[in-house]
Order: sequence, then C-alpha cells, then structure tokens
Amino acid sequence: MERYARHQELIGAAGQTALAKARVLVIGTGGLGSPTLFALAAAGVGTLGIVDDDVVEISNLNRQLLHSDAFINQPKTDSAKQTIGRFNPDIQLKTYSQRFDADLAEQIVPEYDMLVDCVDNYATRIAANACAVKYNKTLIEGGIEGMSGFVQIVIPGKTACFNCFGVEDNEIYRQVLGASTGIIGNLQALECIKQLTGIWDGSYSYIAVDFRQCSMERMFLEPNDDCGCKK
Repeated sequence: MERYARHQELIGAAGQTALAKARVLVIGTGGLGSPTLFALAAAGVGTLGIVDDDVVEISNLNRQLLHSDAFINQPKTDSAKQTIGRFNPDIQLKTYSQRFDADLAEQIVPEYDMLVDCVDNYATRIAANACAVKYNKTLIEGGIEGMSGFVQIVIPGKTACFNCFGVEDNEIYRQVLGASTGIIGNLQALECIKQLTGIWDGSYSYIAVDFRQCSMERMFLEPNDDCGCKK
C-alpha cells in the first residue's frame, strides 16, 4: 500500500482495489503505449495485456521510452515486459507478439475489462474500435497528427465510437515530436484510471490537444445512429 499511498488519497481504498482487480489490454508499445503502460503499471492496474507485432528500431528511441539500445531488433513485447516488470513486479503482464486483428481479438478481448489503443495506423484503430463495440468494452483511443493530438473515450451505446463520423485514413502519424506522445499517452492512462475507479464525470468523451498553442478542448460526442455502435 505504501507504493500507491499518494494517489490512494484521491481514489480511496475502494478505487485502489478496483485498479488491482482490473484487466486492461494495451494495443501498441510505441510512443503512446510507452507512457500509457508506465502510468497504468505505476497506478497498480493488476493485469496488463500488451499487444505489438513489431521489433525495436533505433528510430523508435526518441519517444518510445519502454525500449532502449539493448533491445534493438528484439520484439517490443519482450522489451516492454522486462521494463515494466522491473518497474512494478507486483502486477501481472501478458504479452501477445502479433498484430491486433479480429482473430486475435476473439481470443483475448473477452478476458479484459477495457482496451487502450496506442497505435499509429488506421487499420488497427478500426479493428480495435470494432471489437470494443462487438464485445461491449470501453476503449480509450489516442492519436497524434503533427502538432495536434486527441484522446477519445468510446463507451458502446453511450458515446460516439471511432467510426461514427467516417474517420479517413491518413499518413500524418509519422510526423511526431517525442514529448507530445508522453502528453497523449498519459492522458489515455488517466482516462482509463478514471473509468476503472468511477471518477469520470461523463461530461466529455473527446479531448483535442493543440501542442503548438498548449491548449486543450473537451467535448461530448453523441453516437451516430447510422454507425451501428448503439446496437
């Protein structure tokens, strides 16, 4: 309890117990996944699932703080498990060294309480959104496009999903300042913790961040009836 004493003053013993019992699947261990996993592990989330099919490259190291030169050309899931395991040895880590798709989702998503999408490609975002709706799981989506970023809370039947407004594919995700990933990744972890402990107030489901102006805007996105995420 000493490890979590400072934030237990905010969430109480019941909140800390909820985190200890929680099972969260984090998709991606890169620029967003690194701070997200660190923050969730630090908070004491009992079980973290880690999905990534990539290997560590030197170009990752300006922003992907789970990894280091020692893990170059090794699976990112191995690097993430070792780093987080040393950081907090009291939590359970489960790794899946493959691309997240419908087949993998069917195998593993039902055993988790919540999903956090920390990827940089459109196809995986759509797959994560689809399985959140299918399995009725809350999804915390995050992304960065140049000097802008966002966090979206997807609660099937209550908020808009990622596909409600016909999001278009793009390749801007490659343009990123390392420090900005820490902002969005930690926001994703924060919103995840608020959901798990019941302190999300329900007044917003989308956070838009402008890094250039250091500004943030919150809004609530209603589900699009034509999308089907209410069904």
